[in-house]
Amino acid sequence: MGIKTFILTHEDKATMNLFQMVKRYHENCPAFVKAEASRDNANELSFGQIDCSYALATAKTKGAGRSSTVQLLHGSEVAFWANAEDHIAGLFQAVPRIAGTEIILESTAYGQDNFFFKKWQQAMYGEDEYIAIFIPWFWEPSYRAISPTPLTLDDDEVILKELYQLDDLQLYWRRLKIKEGGDGKIGLSLFRREYPCNPVEAFDESIEDALFTADLINAARRTGTCARIGPKLLGADIGGMGKDFTSIIRRQGRVAYNLETHLHKDEAQIAGIIINIIKTEGIDKVLIDSIGLGSGVITILRHQGYKDYVIPVNGCSSPSKANADKYVNKRDEMYGELLEWLKDAPVEIPNDDLLAQDLLSVRYYFTSRGQRKLLDKGETSGRKLGRSPDRGDSLALTHAYEIGLRGEVNLPPVLQHLQSYGGEQWAT
Repeated sequence: MGIKTFILTHEDKATMNLFQMVKRYHENCPAFVKAEASRDNANELSFGQIDCSYALATAKTKGAGRSSTVQLLHGSEVAFWANAEDHIAGLFQAVPRIAGTEIILESTAYGQDNFFFKKWQQAMYGEDEYIAIFIPWFWEPSYRAISPTPLTLDDDEVILKELYQLDDLQLYWRRLKIKEGGDGKIGLSLFRREYPCNPVEAFDESIEDALFTADLINAARRTGTCARIGPKLLGADIGGMGKDFTSIIRRQGRVAYNLETHLHKDEAQIAGIIINIIKTEGIDKVLIDSIGLGSGVITILRHQGYKDYVIPVNGCSSPSKANADKYVNKRDEMYGELLEWLKDAPVEIPNDDLLAQDLLSVRYYFTSRGQRKLLDKGETSGRKLGRSPDRGDSLALTHAYEIGLRGEVNLPPVLQHLQSYGGEQWAT
């Protein structure tokens, strides 16, 4: 057999609890499958006849399991590991890359500045071999309670009931657990960390400088609540052939929908995708980030006869005159307008965890003039995402300019001139 299993937990108590579960299983399993233990101590069970073992250690011990060869590795409560980087360099290398081996990392989320969040993000974006699996609290059938009186739902509970098809027994159990954690926001925050509905709630740090909140985003993730009225807009953030995604989203009035992403597509391929969407979906205007690779896509679209559809958006340009006192630049303004749009509920966005995480990653501060300034993409992504918030940017782009009911655009005079001139100077 030759299978060695190693469990690494975050604290001594957890190590002891897990090991007692294993020993209890071994002591009570049927005789015909029960292997005789050749070693049985506080942290290890070995079975010499079949050359297998089961061992545990605590992550606060540096170098735990480093010299071993392990086929099955279970990292428990990884977000709370004290020496995560050391274990990555050591223990993870003990698992050979052959058939029959496996590494499982599980944890209660504990904010975003730790190794577990980094691995979760990489798995969500398909950047490594791990598979992201999220288990919401309501999958557990025992998490239910009967209310002694008819249950009157608050606004938050109504949203959750519609979004996740919860019943009143589940919602009443949730209400009781929130009360156990404390009054008001304290109890709700603790519940969401221990019993999240989605990864956004799990990793939400409720940081004061976050532009968006989990509540605001969750409220907008419902579908079928708003009618699509107004011009059909397309927001496109271009990623090109690198690690960033090209993100494209539609918005019509109070509904943002049909988010799609593309990886490793050049400018010509992306232009072709956008042209097909214009033709098949009757898009009125396409708002494209004109900095970097977006300028090439805009040039192709103009040369293909779609000049009247394209609105280049330079995030470093000035905000509109009406918002000059509120924002530093156009990117700050379009995210600010997106925030106001979300606050003016009901509105809809796609029920997409990665879009929600992009929005939650946006941070801001106030300048000495009282203008709201977003942290730049590099600073935001380096701290939270490790990448550009492509999905969030595409949605924000649809709020860059006011688009009238017939598709007329309120552009600043300089951009109107460049549009009519027909040159490519706007690309700079």
